Amino acid sequence: MVSTPDFFTGASALVESESLATWQEWLALRVLNAAAPYLSSAFVDANFDFYGTTLSGTPQNKDRWKRASPSSKPPLGRR
Repeated sequence: MVSTPDFFTGASALVESESLATWQEWLALRVLNAAAPYLSSAFVDANFDFYGTTLSGTPQNKDRWKRASPSSKPPLGRR
């Protein structure tokens, strides 16, 4: 049972209205955007420049060890 058929109708129309190349570019952008904080400094800096500075107004990115620290706490049993 589909609870939101209007969504699927709209999504289907959107998928059909764009070319495969457009969807491939969109997916590549989404993957790079999600991985940017974990890639080389060029990606980290570009990602922070847009999301951190331009959109959020944060003047400077945290040091690398401070950015990595929150992701290591849950596996070490800390909350």
